[in-house]
Amino acid sequence: MKRGLSSNHRHHSSKLSVKDLALELAKKHLLKMLLDEQQDLDKAKESVYILERDRCTNIKSVGKPITHSTRRYTQGAWMKDPLGIMGTESIFTMENYYGNVIQAFENMDKLKAGVVHKTYSLPHYFDGTGAVVYGPYLYYSRAKTAYIIKYNLHTERLEAQINLGFSTRRNHYRWGGYSYMDLAVDEQGLWVLWGSNGNSYRLSASKIDVHSNRVIQTWSLSTECSKEKKRVVGQLVLLLIEGLNGVNC
Repeated sequence: MKRGLSSNHRHHSSKLSVKDLALELAKKHLLKMLLDEQQDLDKAKESVYILERDRCTNIKSVGKPITHSTRRYTQGAWMKDPLGIMGTESIFTMENYYGNVIQAFENMDKLKAGVVHKTYSLPHYFDGTGAVVYGPYLYYSRAKTAYIIKYNLHTERLEAQINLGFSTRRNHYRWGGYSYMDLAVDEQGLWVLWGSNGNSYRLSASKIDVHSNRVIQTWSLSTECSKEKKRVVGQLVLLLIEGLNGVNC
């Protein structure tokens, strides 16, 4: 009789232990969720702070270049996501003016040390050095075509192909490079800056709707860009680097 009571008591204790264990696991899970939410909130606050700190203002002067890192090729591009979705300190590099690889670095220190965070193999080769990262997407000129590729860096898949209606290899001004098209981002969104040798080598700027993935408007500018090597947009102001030594705004 006592053994039966003892057995029932142990069985009852075992049930209580399972319930207690489940309760403890639930508490730990809830605590982890709260900690994760707090970390996400802290990251969001940090992103807002950095974006506010780095937000565009009128450029007053241009100083001497600073060398942060060197690469195998003379040509190439490096960029950050202005929206901070891919990380406010993350840096992306694309070496050479023709290839299909983009590398991500967690911050400038990792870039200097050559510590790659992630390497992406692109679905199509790129032309030129005018690519941009905008949010979770990489936009670049698809080699030998009239298309801009929209590549999702999260899913590592092709998101869309935006038709420009002209081949950047046949509209390369007087330099004769692989591509004379640059993508740029400002507060108004995504732009493509390009030239036509049929327009007296004048520069054109086209606005791209990143939701419908199409060119919605194009402006023909009076600026002749036969010498400029790089073009960027900031607060609807076009900045031109003339040759390798000077800057025109």
